[in-house]
Amino acid sequence: MTPRVLASGKLKATIAAKALAAALQNAAAIVSARNTIPILSNMLVETRRALDGEGQLVVTSTDLDLSVTLTLPAEVEEDAAITAPAHILSDALKKAPKDAIATLAVEGTDLVVKYGRARFKLQTLPASDFPTLGTPLAPIPQVESGKTSFALAADAFIGLLDAVEMAISSEETRYYLCGVYLHRKGDKLRAVATNGHVLSLRDVDAPDGTEGMLGVILPRTLVKTARSLWGQSKEELAISVDKSRISIAGGGIALTSKLIDGTFPDYLRVVPGEGASGFKVPPSALADAIERVMIMADGKARSVKLAMEGGALSLSARGEGANAAAEALDGAEPDAIAEGYAIGFNARYALDALRSLPGDAVEVRMSSPGDPMLWRNPAEAGALWVVMPLRV
Repeated sequence: MTPRVLASGKLKATIAAKALAAALQNAAAIVSARNTIPILSNMLVETRRALDGEGQLVVTSTDLDLSVTLTLPAEVEEDAAITAPAHILSDALKKAPKDAIATLAVEGTDLVVKYGRARFKLQTLPASDFPTLGTPLAPIPQVESGKTSFALAADAFIGLLDAVEMAISSEETRYYLCGVYLHRKGDKLRAVATNGHVLSLRDVDAPDGTEGMLGVILPRTLVKTARSLWGQSKEELAISVDKSRISIAGGGIALTSKLIDGTFPDYLRVVPGEGASGFKVPPSALADAIERVMIMADGKARSVKLAMEGGALSLSARGEGANAAAEALDGAEPDAIAEGYAIGFNARYALDALRSLPGDAVEVRMSSPGDPMLWRNPAEAGALWVVMPLRV
């Protein structure tokens, strides 16, 4: 890939203010307010003439690991480019009236934005300084021979990432867990995340083109940004993955991100089998009981115990001194109960699992107190959480 040559003409564009405001807000979201490199506080603003003669306004932002480009229809005079402060430009359009028309024009070294009776003047930096592919700040990643390209509906892709995001680790020393492991498993495209306390897994039918796909780790920032860009979209996304980066495009939006350079652990080793004991319960009933009992739980782990005794299920927690709480678990439908069975777990992570699992029931399967619990939606085989045991 060769570096893109930025146009040197004089920028001028007319565009619907609200559409521009939405695009600028999405582009500015990845720009840090505390950049030490001035050009990284700016976004690139370009006017282009498309092949069919229609005008386009294109805005791009980057933090060097992630870049977002949004393309909007606009009236433009010529191909041109400039950079302007990302957050100031975004804020300038945020309060524009619903039907306002905005004009952007370079006057001298300033970008002047107008709509209605409002006028904003922003200092600019040259477009040639912006770190596009091929510049020293953002070198071209080496494209690997194992590149995979496929199409997937936005709601399916975002749903896949959303389902496992809560299990992403925030422990930087284990950087390879600070993202979502995306790979093909059999005839499924699978997303997995774990923080060592819980593991979340979600499958969708594998799209054509994913055969032989490399397993890659998507950074948390990519997951959050993709949701903000396509969370409400029904567009079909064009996704391209190689060993070092992922590119996603759809609906006039393009997102490119570096991948986490590491090896994801063999997660299947901690996914338990069916287990000898189990029960079904409404997720809300189990979550409410956990939240009540964990009030007494001591320490950061917020350890809660699940016990089986006398054919019944109960939750309990102990705090400092004599502080304690216990509650019988109503609404549970056991299919097998192991008398005297008890297992401890981190209440906060268990609640994350319950919020993420779809459906009206959660099935809990257990083998022995020292083994993880398997939590899943019995109506959807491709959605499960593994809850790791704690000593109680």
